[in-house]
Amino acid sequence: MQSLESNIEKYFKAQCEKRGWLCLKVVSPSMRGVPDRLVIRSCARMAFVELKRPSGRLSGPQKAMIKRLKDFKVEAHVVWSKEEALELIRRWEEEG
Repeated sequence: MQSLESNIEKYFKAQCEKRGWLCLKVVSPSMRGVPDRLVIRSCARMAFVELKRPSGRLSGPQKAMIKRLKDFKVEAHVVWSKEEALELIRRWEEEG
């Protein structure tokens, strides 16, 4: 059975909070495509994260926003499973 996007998002949020990080839900009614979460690990370490189920897909506005964020040198990721979520979190832990 595939994980629902909401389950992946809950898992990701719990794993971030377990490490003492903020994992804020982002809602932007005036701008489509903004990633689901903003993770703040420290004052200089932040990243936007879009969470999708393995069979999900990014919408056009989501693709455009992620590209725009990266063009601004803002860290932005798409996570497709709990395993990818944990892999990203572990990479962040290694970075410090």
